Amino acid sequence: MSKQNDRTWRAIRHIYKAAITKDPLVSSGAKMLALLLAEKYADKTSGISWPYNDTLAEDLSVHIRSIQRYINELVDSDWIRKVRIRRRRRGFQVWFPDRPGYDNQRAILYDAFVANDLTIKTHKHDKTVAPYIEPSKEPLKEPEKPTRHQRAFATVVISFDEELPRKEWKAFVEEQTNYPFFELLLFLKTNTGYVFPKRFPETSDQAIESYIAFFDAVHRSEGRCLHG
Repeated sequence: MSKQNDRTWRAIRHIYKAAITKDPLVSSGAKMLALLLAEKYADKTSGISWPYNDTLAEDLSVHIRSIQRYINELVDSDWIRKVRIRRRRRGFQVWFPDRPGYDNQRAILYDAFVANDLTIKTHKHDKTVAPYIEPSKEPLKEPEKPTRHQRAFATVVISFDEELPRKEWKAFVEEQTNYPFFELLLFLKTNTGYVFPKRFPETSDQAIESYIAFFDAVHRSEGRCLHG
């Protein structure tokens, strides 16, 4: 990174931290999370970070449910934006609200981040982030027949009348992926209910990664990996 980019990021980070600290519409917990993302995790060339929720919860000494609530609050108030990292998992980009008083700050962010190359590569030794996978440069091919490995996911069937587990999975999908939940349900549907990895999602890093891989395979194969 050039010294100019480093100075630009430090200036943006200072403005960002001062602005969100003064916002009366944001809770103190959400402010602490935004400051943590900007100070510790955000990439200096794009403002994007991709830490696990478990990691953030440990940093702030709060429950992971609190982290999820803070993230939703920051997204709803436009202090962060959700982005995708190479089809692997969600990330966040520091941002400024579309409200009076923040026009100049948004312009600065656009010039510094959006107009630049936002390619992000995670460090191969960093265990707190999702692995980076170089996208294939080969021409797109027709979907291949699912392999036996793809059909080997351990799953359970949640009946149509079980609303609570479905709500929990809906929250997970919206939090951790960019897939429309209603579209995934079409691929997950069977004669007796919906296929999911577990009755309720677990919150460990390993479980989250396995669920993301599961939904990636389901969406990519349009459910054939489960029903093929």
